[in-house]
Amino acid sequence: MQLMTLNVLSAGLLVALTCASMAQEQLPRPPELPRTPEVLRTRFCIGSGNCPVIVQVTKNCGSDAHQIAQEICTIHRAGGESRVLEYQLLQEGNRDGGRCGYNWYTVVCLR
Repeated sequence: MQLMTLNVLSAGLLVALTCASMAQEQLPRPPELPRTPEVLRTRFCIGSGNCPVIVQVTKNCGSDAHQIAQEICTIHRAGGESRVLEYQLLQEGNRDGGRCGYNWYTVVCLR
């Protein structure tokens, strides 16, 4: 009796799985959503010595923040071709000290 019940349950499970698989194949695929742009964030500091916050890039006094952002957001390809990505430049803070003070920024490159 238990063996027969087990075979009936197994057969029912097999039918259910087959039906679910066939139903899944017949459903239309949902439309692909537009890809959100990938971003690259880099934090940098302009000043002399040690910046008071953690950054990935440090540049000397007198450096131009937009030029640094363009350098960070430039893609270099084989053959010498390069392209500057669109970017957003956010000044996060500043502090007196060192030779010229410290200014730190985050640049967000859009891919």
